[in-house]
Order: sequence, then structure tokens, then C-alpha cells
Amino acid sequence: MAALLDAGIAADAYPCTENEEDEPALVWLARDDLLNTDEKIRLATLLLDRGADVNEGDPLEHAKEADQTQFVAFLLSRGAG
Repeated sequence: MAALLDAGIAADAYPCTENEEDEPALVWLARDDLLNTDEKIRLATLLLDRGADVNEGDPLEHAKEADQTQFVAFLLSRGAG
């Protein structure tokens, strides 16, 4: 992910799926059920430090729906809500 950001991809870029599932990377992290919480937080920190909007696409709501309490707490600590 860092390489893409270094190459100029915006931290809030949508993956261009061109359908109703098109969401920014923070939402994809909140929805993901394969990564562990530490990895999600590491990637989210990278995105946020590179200018991602913690509220774009409402990753907080997606994390709450997935019952990811630690990721919810992280998002709140970074200004989500």
C-alpha cells in the first residue's frame, strides 16, 4: 500500500469497481474479515497519515456492524464520528 501512496494514489481513492460496492480503502479495511486488528490499524494509520478522511464512506459504521471493537476504538481515536 505504501508503494501505491508513494506513487501518487490518493489515500481516499476509490478502487473503481464501478458499482454500489465502490468505497474508499478505510471502508474496505473495516469490512475485511481476513486481516487481524493490528494489521488493520497499521494500514489505517498509513492511510490516515497520508491524508485519508476518517469519515469518508463511514468506516466507523462498517466496523461497528462487523463488531470490531478495537478497530472502532482506533477510528474514534483518530476523529471518526
